Parts: sequence; structure tokens; C-alpha cells
Amino acid sequence: LMATRAGGIRLVTCASPAYLAKHGAPATPLELAGHDCISFGAFSPAERWVYAGLAKSQRVSVRSRLIVNTADAAIGAARAGLGVTRVLSYQAESSVAEGALRLILEDFEPEALPVSLLHREDRLPQAKVQRFIAFAAPRLRAALKAQSGRPR
Repeated sequence: LMATRAGGIRLVTCASPAYLAKHGAPATPLELAGHDCISFGAFSPAERWVYAGLAKSQRVSVRSRLIVNTADAAIGAARAGLGVTRVLSYQAESSVAEGALRLILEDFEPEALPVSLLHREDRLPQAKVQRFIAFAAPRLRAALKAQSGRPR
């Protein structure tokens, strides 16, 4: 396979302003132990979330008030003020833009997940594939850059 790197997607932690007003915003991942969490099982076990540390990654034990299997459910519960959740940045983008969710613990986010366009060199005529990559890659990069809010 050939890969053309387009950017990255962040794994973000967020909560509603109402939840944060009532419970306070955690300043470090370790403070999540005192918060209600909404776990979305696609990224990590419900009882442990991984964050970037100063020297190495930190596994943080969390108390999952709710465990869901879709990002929409996690975001909906967080918007309703039920707790703190972790989802991909593009999944929370509209809720953050609306002010329904606030990003927290941004300084501790793990490295962004890479996004690439993949193709097999031998499957399609090279010219068509190259034209598609030339068309799609800049648009995908722009979309990822716009939603990321900051370079990673």
C-alpha cells in the first residue's frame, strides 16, 4: 500500500459548561478520579484512559458513570451534563463550536492519530490514482487543520 499523509485527528476530553461549573474542571488527568466519566469503549478500556505525560504516557483510572458504544451517545450524555467524555476531535467539533461542550486537559492529549489516503499501486491506473490524491489530499488536510484548532 502507498500512503499519503493528510494530517491527524486528536483524541479530546470534554464536558459541558454546566458540569464544569458544578464540579470544576480537572487541571490534570489524575483529577479525573473525582469526576463522573462517560466512557466510549472504542478508544480505551472504560476504567482507564491514557494521557500524555511529561516523560511517558499516564494511565488514569476513571469512574465511568456511563459506558456507551457510540460517540453520539457519549457526546449527548456530556452535553446533558452527565460527566466528562473522550471522543475524536471531529466528533465533538460542532458541540464545542456551539459552546455546548468545552475542551479540557488539552495539554495532556495523546499524540494525534494519523490520517492518510491509502491506495494500491497495482490496482488502478496510476494517473487516475494520482489525480484523485492531488484532488483529495489538500481538501482533507484543510478540513483536518480547520477542525483541529491547533497544530499537532
